[in-house]
Amino acid sequence: MTDVVFNSYRDIRGYEARLEEADYARANFAIALERAEKAETSAARHKEGVAKLTADNMVFLMRLKETESEIATLRKETADARIELEGKRGAWFDRARKDVERVVQRSIKRAEESDAALELEFEKQERTAEEFAMELAKVSFFLFPYGQLD
Repeated sequence: MTDVVFNSYRDIRGYEARLEEADYARANFAIALERAEKAETSAARHKEGVAKLTADNMVFLMRLKETESEIATLRKETADARIELEGKRGAWFDRARKDVERVVQRSIKRAEESDAALELEFEKQERTAEEFAMELAKVSFFLFPYGQLD
């Protein structure tokens, strides 16, 4: 009889230990699930940031192309105007030519300044994109050290 009681007691202790292990595993699973959900949210935000930055870069590139086109048009207009004015001599034409050249030179200067500003903005956007990518990599590494982000 004592053997039966002892075996039953031992079995009950074993079941209790397994139940405690199962409770511990459930708690750890819940914590891991919560962390995974937070990581997914964070990764989604970073992906949205990268997508927005990519869209901004596309807009910037389109504006850069437009500016380059404007510069080419202004240079062609300047060359055409210069050729036309060279063919017509005279005090009035010389004065008009100088005025036109001054206006065109200012326009070219403004276009080149705009081009330089756009180039700086592009570099800034590139740095920001790199920073987002590095931040995403850091977050991904700490939240998913074994590469489970995908």
